[in-house]
Formats: sequence, structure tokens, C-alpha cells
Amino acid sequence: MRIVHVNTQDVAGGAAKVARLLALREREAGHDAVLLVARRHGRGAFVSRFDPAPDPLLRPFAEECGLQYLHFQGCFGLPEREPMASADLVHLHNLHYDFFNPLALAAISRAKPCLWTLHDLHPLTGFCNYPVDCAGWLSGCTDCERARMNAPDPQCDGSLVTPARRRGTALTHRAKALVYAHSRLTLACPSRWVKEQVERSILAGHPAQVIPNGIETDVFVPGDRAAARRELGIPQDVPVVGAVAAYGVFDNPIKGGPLILEAMRRVWNERPETIFLNVGGFGHGPDARVVNLPFVENPATLARAYAAMDVFTHASLAETFCLVAAEAMSCGVPVAAQELGPLPEVVRQGRDGLLSPPGDAPALAANITRLLGDAPLRLSLGQSGRKRALEEFGLDLMVRRYIELSRQVIEERRGLPGIVAPLPPAGLPALARTSALLKAEGISDKARTSQELVRDFVQEQPEELRPHFEAVAQKSRDIARVFELRGLGRLEDSLAVIDSLNAAWPQDTALWRTRGVTLGLMGRRDEAMEAFRVCLEAHPPQSDALLNVCDMWRAAGDQAKALEALDAFAAVDPYLRGFNWRKGLLLQDAGDHRGAARAFLRELRLHGSPEARGPLAHSLEALGKPLLAQCLGQDPA
Repeated sequence: MRIVHVNTQDVAGGAAKVARLLALREREAGHDAVLLVARRHGRGAFVSRFDPAPDPLLRPFAEECGLQYLHFQGCFGLPEREPMASADLVHLHNLHYDFFNPLALAAISRAKPCLWTLHDLHPLTGFCNYPVDCAGWLSGCTDCERARMNAPDPQCDGSLVTPARRRGTALTHRAKALVYAHSRLTLACPSRWVKEQVERSILAGHPAQVIPNGIETDVFVPGDRAAARRELGIPQDVPVVGAVAAYGVFDNPIKGGPLILEAMRRVWNERPETIFLNVGGFGHGPDARVVNLPFVENPATLARAYAAMDVFTHASLAETFCLVAAEAMSCGVPVAAQELGPLPEVVRQGRDGLLSPPGDAPALAANITRLLGDAPLRLSLGQSGRKRALEEFGLDLMVRRYIELSRQVIEERRGLPGIVAPLPPAGLPALARTSALLKAEGISDKARTSQELVRDFVQEQPEELRPHFEAVAQKSRDIARVFELRGLGRLEDSLAVIDSLNAAWPQDTALWRTRGVTLGLMGRRDEAMEAFRVCLEAHPPQSDALLNVCDMWRAAGDQAKALEALDAFAAVDPYLRGFNWRKGLLLQDAGDHRGAARAFLRELRLHGSPEARGPLAHSLEALGKPLLAQCLGQDPA
């Protein structure tokens, strides 16, 4: 079989981990499996990237209105291009995180048999990854209060959600329902719990099968605790409780950081010497006894972190499987978690760990304290968890199940006499009826400009909502004007437009960031830093405004502070577009052309960023490789 896996990226995150491992093992089994991503982080000839092609004029309007990802146009042409054109099966994974237009599913599923693994609940909603306690997704997401995809968030009280955004979220949910009705999909669910949610959702009616996620049980093995602690600088004679999450549990709202912190404070009352190992965390923790271990990409390194723990704890507010709990079990570490969602399917109460009622910090603390004080119980649960991981969650078992399901999907498609009808454009928001969608659906219609699509969309909204959408449309036009004026060198005029935008939209941190960059270009560094400070305070764990701070200090000639800002962001997301380009420039400034060339090449491999080509050629020339420098007309990736 020739299988094309589609995901946001190829390395970072649970979905990427599953997709990459599955593709690799399918290749080992003799199948031609490749991975197609928007953001390529790792190496390997089997991984390729495609350009999501966001429409620059539709993007600010769509994002402000909650019309999630409708501005991306690059995925509509995928069925006609390799590697998808020659595929026997398209295996979809995460289709969100800012890269894929959900309306392209219809054309892709008509062209190829499609299997879709649901790594979270985003396909079921109009906006968020996990509804948690919100039931709006069951009735159309009409009154959405979410300002972040990974809600709940202390800052998400609904005050940031405009009427236009609420309407847009409902329209996105409706558009997804229409697309699913005109698509042929087979769903793979990591747990029975996910399958139950699917059967209540807009995806109901598509065949679904439960396939638990698989882990590398030959990598995640019980390890040498003493050696692991020496490597991490953790004392040998103290209890260690650990957790694993992107950005760490305390800076990732969906992972239950407040609950874990409350539970740990109770644990510290009884066992004050206990260390909390926060894998994925960065900077300073909420307590001196929190040890942050930044993002871990290598599975063997992560396994050593598990080996240092006496107890693994997990208090996520939402999961579809919980890969990290299975990894901890495979390493022989007992689990203290909440009895929530699919967790009881992974961690058996009293056999592999101890489960507490959802939201009950005292009960979670009691379970952690009990495990810390009972070595025989820890050993028994750890051994049982290891055995269960080997029997139920092994990677080879997952691969065999997926290969069997993939063959089944291909065979069933061959036996189908007819294909579902194309999407009816009239049922879609006007903003979605782009030329790329019309071409993919084989519809002959007059192509409209992006501004015409926005105008038509505003006009088709209820009369009482049109002023809200008109305000957003004007905002989008003003933002475009800001960049136009900046490109012409008219910085004072550009700043005047930004001033009016800031006054009208004071909570929009993207505008504050644009303000900071403009002030920096004007040489008003202190005012620029103040604008970036607003961004950092609004989104401290994930703010890419740190990259702009790096630019400011580099322009000021302060390499040390520029590197400090870049290093701070490296703990958050070293794969973001522009990170390695900036790293290369700083290395180039320091005379390290070899390191700079590596950074520029990585930027090109990840994102194809054209701005990296000139500096790369300069470093290659400095290294005495003029022929390589001349070859930069071709993609080094």
C-alpha cells in the first residue's frame, strides 16, 4: 500500500509522534508510507511539507471572526499533487493548529480512500480542541465563550469573544457538518470514550473503530533511577513526583496545572522534601521544589525522565487517550490521575495506578502521598502497568491494527458503486467560496477577489450582526494598510493607523506586536519594548513576541540580550517559523558560519523561508563553498 499521512508537523506533539512512528513501522512492514506536513521539523526522505497558502487578505478577517482556517487554500490542490496523487490511502491526523482548511476534506475523500485518526475533539466542534464541560458542540456552537482552543483558561471568561466571533464559530461548525455529509471517511478513535463522543456529533454516521495509541515499549522501559537522577541533578534520597506536558503542566491550562499545584502543596505539607519534575516546563516554576525540564524530543531522553520519578501524576481536563500515562506505565512508574474521560481505559484503578474524582485536589494529593509512602504498592502497580503496556499499548500492535484497517478501507472503497456528491457552495459561508474551493469541487463560477468575498459574507449575515462584521472588515483593511505603508517606508503614517486600531481594539495583542515592530523600525526602542511587554504578559508561555525582542536587541548591538530572548523562546517552540533564521543571524554576527549555515538550512527545511537563502549563501561563501552558495536556487530541503 502507498499511504500518505497528513498532520500539522512531524515531530512535536502526541499526534505527530503517533503519525511518524506509524509511518516508519509501515515502511518497515514493506508499505510505501510517507508523511505530509505543514511544518517539517525532523529529517527523513519520507517526510515532505506542503504550503498551506493562507490568503493574506482573508486571513485577518477569518481569524477575527472565528471562521477557523477558511483562509487556507493550499490543501485544495493536494489530490492532484504528489505524494497524494498516487496514494492508495490518505491517513489524516490533526487537521488544525493553523494549516488546513476543513472544507478540503470533501474533495480529498472523493479522490482517495480516507482514514482519519481523531487525536482530539477539534473535528467535532466549531473552534476548540476539547469542549470539557461545554455542551455547545452538540447544538452547533452558537454561544461560544472560548477565546483559546485549549480552554478553559483563567483569561477566557467570554469577555474577549465578540458577537462576530460567536457567529463565526457557529458558521464553522455548520460548514464542517456540511463537509462531513459530502465526504466518505472512516474514523479511528484512540479510546472508547472518543468513539462515544463521535456517535453524538456531526461525524455520527461515519464508521468508527477503536485503536489505542501505541508506544515504543522497547524504549520506554523501567530504567536506572539513580543514573537518571544524576543526569538531571536531582538528589537520590528525595521523593520525586513528575508530569509531562507541552509547555509544562503549570503553563498549559488544559493539563490541569492549578489542580496539580494545589495537590502538590498538600503533598509538601506532609513530605516537604518532595521534588516535582515538570517535563516540558521552562523558566522558573511556581515553587522552588519544581524542577523544569524543557521540551524533550528524544524518546530515550524522555524515558530517563520517567525513570527519575517515583510517581507520575496527570490531571488533564481532557484527553482522547493519554499517551504520557501509557509511557509512564511502560517505564514501570505508578500513575496518580483523575478518573476522567478515557483515563480509566488506560490506567486501571488499583492495578496500574490510583484514580481520584475529577477536580478533587485533596483526593489526588492523598493518592500521591499514599504511593510515596508505600514502596511495595509502587512496585506492584508499576509492574502491572508495565505488563499492561506490553500487552495493550505496544507500537507493533497499533501498527498491525492500522494496517488491517487501512486494507479494509481501501477494499471497501473499491466496492462502492458511487461517490458522494460535491459540496453545494450555496450552503457555505460566502468567505469560503474561493476559487481554489470551486476548482476542487468542479464548479464553474465567477471567481471573486478576497475583498469581494468579505463583502458578500458581511451582506449575508443577519442585519443586527452586520455592524460587528463591518468593524472587523474595516480592521482587516486597516491592518493591510499598516503593512503597505511600512513597505513604502512611511512609518509615521503606519503608526498613526496602528494608534487608531489600538484605541478601537485595546485587547488585541497581535496589534500590540505590530505596534512594537513599527516602533522598533522607527528607532523608538523603549516604546517598542513596552508594546512587546503587553504581548508577553497576555500570553507568557507561548508568546512569539520574544522573537521581536530578540530582533530589537540585535538591532541595538546587544548580542547577549538578543540570545537571552531567543533562548527563552527556544524552550517554548524551537520550530516556529523565523526562530532558526534569527539563530543563524546571531551565529553569523558572532562569526560562527558553520553553525549559522546549519540554522539557515534548518529554517529552509522546516518552512522554506526565502529570507534564509541570502544569509545562508553568505555563510557558505565564508566557509569556502561558493558552488553550494550558487545552488541556492534549488530547495536545500
